[in-house]
Amino acid sequence: MTVLKDANPGGSQLADYILSLTGQQILAKYGFSSPKSVPESQGVGGILLAMTVAFALQRKLVAKQQKVQVSNEHHS
Repeated sequence: MTVLKDANPGGSQLADYILSLTGQQILAKYGFSSPKSVPESQGVGGILLAMTVAFALQRKLVAKQQKVQVSNEHHS
């Protein structure tokens, strides 16, 4: 799990919760493995996947912020 450098502070809090004992118990209940039991891939494929997901999330966030900004301008 990676929290981007310029991420909302809530991102770090969410990551901490997911990695906490409580968060891991909830994930285990739904069939997810503990991060300790999953090998971390350092391969190019894993890096490309992570970058693609981060890019898509950033684009979605920017689009949402622009939509809110336009909406606020119309109501002023």
